[in-house]
Amino acid sequence: MQTTMQQWNDHLPGSHSISSVVLVLTHNTLPVLLSLVLQAAASCGKERAGYDRFSHHIPKNRGPNVPDEQRLLDHIMKGYERSVRPVRNWTSPVVIKMGLTLTQVLDMDEKNQVLITNVWLDHEWVDEFLMWDPTQFNNITKLRIPCHKIWLPDMVLYNNAAEYTDGLMPANAMVEPNGNVFWPVPTKLQSSCKVDVTYFPFDSQECSLKFGSWTYDGYQVDITNRTSEVDLSNYIVNGEWELLRVKCVRNVVRYACCDEPFPDVTFYIKIRRRTLYYMYNVVFPCVMMSALTLLVFCLPPDSGEKIALGITVLLAFSVFMLAVAENLPETSEFVPLISIYLTIVMALTSVSVIMTVFVLNLHHRGPLKHSVPPWLKKLFLGSAPVKRRSFHRASDRHSNLHYSGVGGLDAHCLVKNMSLKMTLDNLAQELRDELHRENGCADSTEYSQSNAAPLSTNASCTLEEHISEVPVYNSTAMNQRLRQNERLGNDFNPLLDTNSSTPLRKTTVSGCGLESAPKGDNYAHRRLRQKTRSPYEDALFSLTKLLERHEVEEKDYDDIQDWRRLAQSVDRILFVFFLVATVSSTVAVLIIVPAMQDL
Repeated sequence: MQTTMQQWNDHLPGSHSISSVVLVLTHNTLPVLLSLVLQAAASCGKERAGYDRFSHHIPKNRGPNVPDEQRLLDHIMKGYERSVRPVRNWTSPVVIKMGLTLTQVLDMDEKNQVLITNVWLDHEWVDEFLMWDPTQFNNITKLRIPCHKIWLPDMVLYNNAAEYTDGLMPANAMVEPNGNVFWPVPTKLQSSCKVDVTYFPFDSQECSLKFGSWTYDGYQVDITNRTSEVDLSNYIVNGEWELLRVKCVRNVVRYACCDEPFPDVTFYIKIRRRTLYYMYNVVFPCVMMSALTLLVFCLPPDSGEKIALGITVLLAFSVFMLAVAENLPETSEFVPLISIYLTIVMALTSVSVIMTVFVLNLHHRGPLKHSVPPWLKKLFLGSAPVKRRSFHRASDRHSNLHYSGVGGLDAHCLVKNMSLKMTLDNLAQELRDELHRENGCADSTEYSQSNAAPLSTNASCTLEEHISEVPVYNSTAMNQRLRQNERLGNDFNPLLDTNSSTPLRKTTVSGCGLESAPKGDNYAHRRLRQKTRSPYEDALFSLTKLLERHEVEEKDYDDIQDWRRLAQSVDRILFVFFLVATVSSTVAVLIIVPAMQDL
């Protein structure tokens, strides 16, 4: 008996009181004691069951202090099944009203053709199993229920560019007494968008967000737009893209897989790129480098930097084109406007380098090359000033010495080097004075002059006077003396009296020991002249040779200057041509064409 009582003390609550009672009781009260123990155990089990924290249902007996919303939730969730459509008649569709609140355009990834936006997706439908009488629940007109406890439409973004496993934010659903459910979901969408970069960086893009049910057809879930306009009251302005408009369109599509219609709601978002950033970082540098292309034709050819500048500008354009290509989609459907402009300017720069090589070739042509052709002179140089030389070579004398009248030289025969002319005149005068002194012993004069005093000669030796290089005033006399000088072999350039218009004749000097040379014996005559040549004649001969050399150098210098002036003229023409081409291409590509896209 004592052992049995000890076991009861260990297992029953309040066993210490029971043990004390048993000690005073007799064996006659044992049945009554057993009945009391059984009643206490039953009441304790019921109390523990009422506070079972693992139970998913709220117990019925809550007492008078249960909140109204909790009672309402217990009421509407009793027997609710979230996996079936919330309609009592299975033939009735669930009408989903969908709206969108655009909060921000985060980015437009042109390379991957993805539009990233922040939106609030608004869903609204009627759940026939979530209705109540507000008067029975202290006039509750709206109840927030966790979205995982009720039926939700399987709405998806058809042109989603992100992972579908990302899911949505588990926002609460707001339920009204008539069963109307409003479920707003804030989320970030990554939608695929076909990017047209034809007018980049002056382009506009229109992207779509297509929402629809993935498994329910239009007979089970009908989707309509909640409002006709998109809510932009919370929109945050983007620094790169300007929002032009947003519209909502409902579509009904029948796919090849199924006969049922599938409705969807599509939101169209049109944005335009803000061009200020690209103007300062892409367009303006391209225009300035185009101006550098024009400077190639302004540099003097002797600087040696014309080709270097053209190549540098060409490389700079190549770098810009690579930088632009990195931000554009790798597609062959569209060619960006800025790429077209860079290609045009690079082509102009390449042609400018080629033309610079041609201009340098003209500039560095010298006397070893041919002279400038007359048609090139007429075409590029025009009425260029006539070049004047001091003296002319013997081969050009007959064609280049012309006179404008008696006693006057034409402008192209005027002397440029006056110091050499004065030296030659002085030597000629000294030689004439010496001849006068040598011929002063003659008895008679066989020398006559048409406009000057005659020289008296009467000698046995004959001295034939030739034409010197001193300028004269009678073309007939000059030509006769030149022909005579050529017959004598051009070994001696004798004198001409600068005051005379006719050549000196043969003079016979007596007493000089000279015999008359035969008229046809040129060799003997030259030997005779060499023996009778005075120091003045030697100096005059050397000076004549020096002047002839100077004339050749001057002719070469004139040829070089002609080619250089031709190269300079070509540079000016190319500068004007490339200026017009650069300005025209810039205005057409960067101003006119972008303005036409909105027409």
